[in-house]
Formats: sequence, structure tokens, C-alpha cells
Amino acid sequence: MAGPEAPAAQIAQAIVDFAVNGAFPEDRVSSLAIDSSTLPEAIKALADAKAKLQVQALVPLILMCRC
Repeated sequence: MAGPEAPAAQIAQAIVDFAVNGAFPEDRVSSLAIDSSTLPEAIKALADAKAKLQVQALVPLILMCRC
């Protein structure tokens, strides 16, 4: 994707970074306005990240079972 990340993606990434690493977002991200369209997009981005993490956690287990 060209250009800066969408605000929803930045907010979602900031939440993941805080949850995983205890890292607070940069000022430019923490000062983003959250409007009625941004929050649902951020929640979807978080759900997508969760699904990817679940798949990544399962792949080694699946590969171990195939041996």
C-alpha cells in the first residue's frame, strides 16, 4: 500500500503493541481522532491479526502431527 497507514490500522497496531510488549504508541498515533468509522475498522484489523496469530501458532503443531 502506498502512503501512510490508515488511522484504523495504526490504532489497531498500537493496541497490539501495547498488549504484547507494553509499548505506548507514538504521539502522532495516540493523538489520532477516533470517529464512528475508525473504531469498527480498528476492531476488524485486530480480529484479522488475532486470526493470523492463531494460524501461526497452529502450523507447528500440525507439522509435528504429520511426522
